Amino acid sequence: MEMMRTERDMRTSSMMEGMGMWGGSHTHYTRVYLISCLGSMYRNVQAHMSLHILLQRAKVPSMVHHPGNASNPPPLEDQILGLYSKHWGVSGVTDILLDVRTAGNRLHISDDGKTASSSSHQNRPETPERFQGPQVMSSQSFSSGRHYWEVDVGGAKYWTVGMCYPNIDRRGGQSGIGYNKKSWGLMRGRLEGLGGNQYSVVHDSNRTPFPGGVSSTRVRIDLDYEAGRISFYDLCDPIRHLHTFTTTFTQPLHVGVGAGGGCIKKCGRSQK
Repeated sequence: MEMMRTERDMRTSSMMEGMGMWGGSHTHYTRVYLISCLGSMYRNVQAHMSLHILLQRAKVPSMVHHPGNASNPPPLEDQILGLYSKHWGVSGVTDILLDVRTAGNRLHISDDGKTASSSSHQNRPETPERFQGPQVMSSQSFSSGRHYWEVDVGGAKYWTVGMCYPNIDRRGGQSGIGYNKKSWGLMRGRLEGLGGNQYSVVHDSNRTPFPGGVSSTRVRIDLDYEAGRISFYDLCDPIRHLHTFTTTFTQPLHVGVGAGGGCIKKCGRSQK
């Protein structure tokens, strides 16, 4: 198998050289060819090493940038997904709806189930599944596969996006997304000693601020259930990796969002 991969790499490298991969005026056609190769290889787990070699040889800059924290770089396949999506408009966006039955009474949920807005008291019945605070879960849960969601956070002063287990507490100080062992979040809000408008990731009440904040109004949540990863991205140009949580999931996961001083909404499917 190793010999077959080596021979394939040599053939591919030769073909790339013939197309001007290593420089010249054929950048556009070469990049299209490379992304085509990446798309095929990404679907073949056996080809990960070959793919890594090709990326290094081609010296193509990643379409996914991340802060200078060497201990938390984006996984290679996330970089590939960024390249592939950027050039071909391929979207793995999974459609979700917000479950009004879990929405706190200070949160209004739009009729289409895609927008959460801070509001006056909604007078919904207080049930065990309803959050006390201004947050809401998705009606769908995910216990396998890879999925991602894009959220427009530009309309809210404070917000949280993330994922949680279905048995997350609904009341009390540990019911907030990220403030317990059952959820993981990216948020904009007040941070003790630093004031408001602070961006951070949070799990089990441990908040980690990150420099630079979020430069766009859209963020992405990426779930790889089997790999035990939840990643967050700033959907600027180029896409910027913010943080990846790694664990072993023990329950299905729901998307969870919260909003204060405005609204956040689930974006439509990506288009080329």
